[in-house]
Amino acid sequence: MLVEGATDKEYFELLRDPGHGDRGLKFEGEIFPYGGKDTLQQKQLLKFIREKYKIFIVTYDLDVQCEIEPCLKDIGLVKGESYIAIGKQMAGKENIEGLLPESVTKAVFTDCSDLVQKALSGKRDEQKSAKSSLKKLFLEEFKRSASADSDHYKEFYLLAKQINKMVAAQLGR
Repeated sequence: MLVEGATDKEYFELLRDPGHGDRGLKFEGEIFPYGGKDTLQQKQLLKFIREKYKIFIVTYDLDVQCEIEPCLKDIGLVKGESYIAIGKQMAGKENIEGLLPESVTKAVFTDCSDLVQKALSGKRDEQKSAKSSLKKLFLEEFKRSASADSDHYKEFYLLAKQINKMVAAQLGR
């Protein structure tokens, strides 16, 4: 399974914990962070990876769907079968962090208001660094406050259910 970045991979690894029972992620293969949307526009690379693995699933942030989906379709991938966009159709929530409960984002925003300010109005390199730091802090707060079967995982369980269906379909079950 290809995921956007290292923090995305950690969320998926959390979903693989057996404590989630039937609601967890049932993907036993490798979860590989591809490092950003530009990688998904390399069609030859995607074709190579797809041919190498029995199960091939691509995830990407919803906010880049217009850029990424045509490339995936061009190599024969099908939405909902071999690729899925992650996030909610709401400004600021069109990525995996958009699945987090409000309590997690509020806690980070409250504790790190200076970092939020940099992410919003710093110089370009400051914004990028601040956003990366915020992603890590969201993950850490989520890991600290969430437990298997809690409401914290509500949106993640919906995502896991979709991916589990994709895996089962690719395995022919």
